[in-house]
Amino acid sequence: MYQYDPSDPGPQFAYEDSYCDSTLHIDIVFPPVPLANVTLTVSGTGTGQVTASPSTVCVGCGSIYVTKGMNVNIAAIPDASSVFDGWVGTIPAGNCATSGEDCINGANATIFADGSRTVTAIFDLLPPPPPGGFGCWVWDATLGNQGGYKWTCTSPSPPAGGGVQPQVGCWHWDPNSGPFGAWLRDICGGGCGLNLTTGLPMVYCPPGGIFGGKIIEPGDPNDKGGTQGTGSQQYVAASTPLLYAISYGNEATASANAQTVVITDPLNTSVDDLTTFSFGPISVAGQTLFPPPGTTYSTTIDMRPGTNLLVGVNARLDSNAGIATWRFTSIDPATGLPTTNPTAGFLPPGANGSVFFTVMPKQNVTSGTQIQNQATIVFDANPSMNTPTWLNTFDVTAPASQVQALPSTEMSSSFVVQWQGTDIGSGVQDYTVYASVDGAAFAVWLTNTAATSGTWTGLAGHAYSFYSLARDLVGNVEAAKTSAEATTIVSTLSNVTSSVKVTSTGFLYSRATRTYNGTITVTNVSGSAISGPLQIGFGGLPGGVTLTNATTANDGIPFVTLPAGLAPGQSTAFTVQFGDPSNLSITYSPIVYSGAF
Repeated sequence: MYQYDPSDPGPQFAYEDSYCDSTLHIDIVFPPVPLANVTLTVSGTGTGQVTASPSTVCVGCGSIYVTKGMNVNIAAIPDASSVFDGWVGTIPAGNCATSGEDCINGANATIFADGSRTVTAIFDLLPPPPPGGFGCWVWDATLGNQGGYKWTCTSPSPPAGGGVQPQVGCWHWDPNSGPFGAWLRDICGGGCGLNLTTGLPMVYCPPGGIFGGKIIEPGDPNDKGGTQGTGSQQYVAASTPLLYAISYGNEATASANAQTVVITDPLNTSVDDLTTFSFGPISVAGQTLFPPPGTTYSTTIDMRPGTNLLVGVNARLDSNAGIATWRFTSIDPATGLPTTNPTAGFLPPGANGSVFFTVMPKQNVTSGTQIQNQATIVFDANPSMNTPTWLNTFDVTAPASQVQALPSTEMSSSFVVQWQGTDIGSGVQDYTVYASVDGAAFAVWLTNTAATSGTWTGLAGHAYSFYSLARDLVGNVEAAKTSAEATTIVSTLSNVTSSVKVTSTGFLYSRATRTYNGTITVTNVSGSAISGPLQIGFGGLPGGVTLTNATTANDGIPFVTLPAGLAPGQSTAFTVQFGDPSNLSITYSPIVYSGAF
């Protein structure tokens, strides 16, 4: 009896003769189909799901098994409160038309099931909108490839050039998106960036590369990028990880491949907390490596069969000296030793790569402290080359703000509230203004507004109190407050100035009181009665002139109170005394209210 041979991958024939059965027949035996286990997971601060075709997968419900060697199409679908930030566990090849390799197109990807695979989709919470334009920025997940914030207000118009980009991740302004322009979100990563929220590598990168929100377009293939700060001093908060990227490249005009490349980056041990150091993605020989947590990393890349060469990759942080080093060595596969072939090398002319790392500042860093980072790159036995220096300045001091004083009484139910702030570092970004009605608990009135004034509309007879909290451009927020900075009451008075006529008999000087004395007459010229009491104010008095017998004052204007009202056509007179040390002419603009302050 013929037995099945598992080493033979094809169909096999089993013959049975008369020794087994009186009838000769043939059985065709098919070997078992090899399967690959594909596990899809999610990570990050946000939420979402991943689907796969030909099978649909509910992430968290287990793995899927597919025929080994087939392509699996996957898609990341963020929830409404989240955004997709990239894949981990894929190997971007970039040729979507070729079977047998991974291909990434934003939230959609194709993975080659050549064996057991684990692929993770990174979801982060929806990033905050750009500063300013309160209520005008609206998130639209359909904009661009990754969604964006579009301007929806017809008035005012969006800031020139889109204003300041949102505070998380990488963005570009597109004036043609949405009705009035929009900030479109880019997933920036792979070999050229890290997610600013999770610190994990990302997989899509616009031309030139993006790192920490800054587009890197080096003229020299050897360059340095870092955390994008605010202003010319690149202010950052102490809670912000310092992200650095070093790109290295062999000049296109070089006459030979580079066999060995050594990158050295001395850290500032007085500022950097080396216990938080972490190696980021390493791009070399057309591949992107993702070192696990730790201060050492070593691996070997096999460039065969395209190139008969191995590449030794070694990364190490010397915690005592504070120096990070990456070493790339071309190795002869036959000997396992560095190649001696002068024409062999892993980095041909025009090729390039990059390395990344992150480190947190020490907790005791102070505002104004500057940190500079510069790396050196050595190709083979050539002299070392310095990269540009990347500068950041720390801002750890919260801004200060205050609502400006209000008059004790507001004559109109709608009045303007003003505030202002200062910051010793990056500058004030915006304010959150709180209000209280009749002494009740404070509640938010305006959130993260860049304006320094606003119009409050209240009700007559009610008291209103305000205070403000400022936020600077790196995210430091002013300490919470418990008491009002400005309080006012909306008056119940009615302005009846247009209903009366105010006349004067002139003013005589009294040597005894050293004042100018006169009689003021107020006549009701309307057809309706004016109820009392009456408040007659004298606005616009020349500088130095005072109303010495004023009953009260409001918003800098002195008033005389008359208890009775006026019937139509009725008049009332009262005496006034003005102090005028400079003996100037006494002029004023009368204002008359009906009611009590």
